[in-house]
Amino acid sequence: MKIGRVNLASVNLNLLVALKALLDEGNVTRAASRLNITQSGMSKNLRHLRELFDDPLLVRSGNHFALTERAVELSQNLERILGEVTELLDRSSFDPAECTRTFTFATSDYVAEYIFPTVLESYRKVAPNISINLEIADETSISKLSNGSYDLITSMLDSQYQGLHHLVIGRDQFACCMRKDHPLMRRGGGLSLNEYCTLEHAAITGGGDKVHIIDAELAKIGKRRTIRFSATLFTTVCKVVSNSDMIATMPSHIASNLAPEFGLSWCALPFYIESFDYTIAWHERQHHDASHIWFRNMMQQLIQSSLYSHMAQEAPSDILCVL
Repeated sequence: MKIGRVNLASVNLNLLVALKALLDEGNVTRAASRLNITQSGMSKNLRHLRELFDDPLLVRSGNHFALTERAVELSQNLERILGEVTELLDRSSFDPAECTRTFTFATSDYVAEYIFPTVLESYRKVAPNISINLEIADETSISKLSNGSYDLITSMLDSQYQGLHHLVIGRDQFACCMRKDHPLMRRGGGLSLNEYCTLEHAAITGGGDKVHIIDAELAKIGKRRTIRFSATLFTTVCKVVSNSDMIATMPSHIASNLAPEFGLSWCALPFYIESFDYTIAWHERQHHDASHIWFRNMMQQLIQSSLYSHMAQEAPSDILCVL
């Protein structure tokens, strides 16, 4: 009898395929025909298998062969094991309906409140056994992608982040929001650079960098602004702006969709800043994972198709200027 553990590196795993054929057929000749190998080749496989498992596996019973108790035990687990190995090697075998994985997705409160409920409903239809943990993205989101805490985030990314991949949801530019009855609205006209820098600001710090990007562009032209309030949530900042003389800078498609709800007006920034991509991003460690590929591709398609990912269909009539 063998004692100790088997060295897996010394085992030809193709023998497991031969073992399944032998146990299914109960006959060396039929097992050889099933795998399209010679009878002598299958007999050799059987000798190796008997040595590996220290058991005869097939024993003669009259004119037929019968499975030993050890062979019956192996037969009960072999199909499952070979199926798992096949799935491990064959990405195309992934079936969303059979997936039981939990995905952790970090995003802004805007996506969470206005887009994600419909996204979740779509996932539930095709993958009813998955679980999704939704968190609000913040300044730690990139590191949580790297350490595996997050599977996916929505963000505004650039090439500085090594080891990350992304899919583009859309392209946008920044806009400025203020309450409808703001003193500038009573005056009429657009927003000047001096007014933008003089007014107090409320800043959104969640998701991608919407603070330092603006400040860096202002610094290039010798200007600065004063941030009196900051929060990770779009909705919180919008409420603060709707009840004060502060202004907020945010992506224009979000401004156009939130303005009616919070009684805001919005306009273009009074200085040049490049358009940006808003994306979903993931780490290199999950780049080739079949379930992750399915999850992120579907996420991109669902967010991209949402009306809340685009400019509002009907802009408010009192918009200061059209982007």
